[in-house]
Amino acid sequence: MRIPSGRTVPTVLAALAIAAFVGACSDTVSDEATEDLLARCEPVAQETVDLIATGLTISNGVLSTASAVKSDYGPTLWIVAAQVNGDDFEGNRFIGNWAVVDGIAVEEVEALAAVDDFTRDISTWGDDLGNDISSGIDGVAAATACVQVSQES
Repeated sequence: MRIPSGRTVPTVLAALAIAAFVGACSDTVSDEATEDLLARCEPVAQETVDLIATGLTISNGVLSTASAVKSDYGPTLWIVAAQVNGDDFEGNRFIGNWAVVDGIAVEEVEALAAVDDFTRDISTWGDDLGNDISSGIDGVAAATACVQVSQES
């Protein structure tokens, strides 16, 4: 996924906040650090998005603007983030995060679990990977930033 060079101020601010959250910087974040964070974004095949969406529990739930980031947390762990829409979930402010094991192509997926409380609340993909999977692991903030940048494109 190529990030457009003309990002808006909210995009840069969101990326800076996320970079600070994950400890990617000290007092300031350079354009290079922001680019490094966003360079981790990978596209997600629609088949994989559809697989994840089968676990949505919200009425008329759909996923869009999905992006993945390879996590340093485990050798085969990916974080897939996607915009969530459905009844009572309008707009682009709802982003779900799922941990995927072994790859992001649908035929590679060996295990799938919601990463954070919001995603667990709207999905049947629960704690199948154990309690160690949380919103604080590597890749979650970056995957969320990827979706936010795509939303603004």
